[in-house]
Amino acid sequence: MPSWRLRDHRHNALARCAKQQHRDKLYEKVRQAALQHPTSGYRLLYQELKAQGEEIGLHKIRVALGELHLHPPLPRKIRKPSPKVSAPQDWPEGRRVQIDATRLS
Repeated sequence: MPSWRLRDHRHNALARCAKQQHRDKLYEKVRQAALQHPTSGYRLLYQELKAQGEEIGLHKIRVALGELHLHPPLPRKIRKPSPKVSAPQDWPEGRRVQIDATRLS
C-alpha cells in the first residue's frame, strides 16, 4: 500500500468520524419518522422531516430506509369477487341465450 494513502487515511480520520456521526444522527431521525408513520413511503417521510426543519434529501431517505430495513409494506391488490356462474338448469323458463359472434378487424 502506498505511504500517501496511509497518510491521507490518518489525516482524514477526524473528518470521517464526524461524517459518520452526522450520518448516524440523520438515520436516527429517519428511523423515528418511519416508526411513527409505518405505512409512509420516502416521499411522505421527506415532507414530514422537511416540516420539522430537517435538511435531508429524498435519496438519503431512500438509502437510510434501505439500510435500516424499514421499507413500508407494498399495497396489496384488491381482488374482486368472481362472477357467479349459473347453470342452464337454474335459468328461468323460456329464457333465451343470445351470443354475439361479431368480429371487428
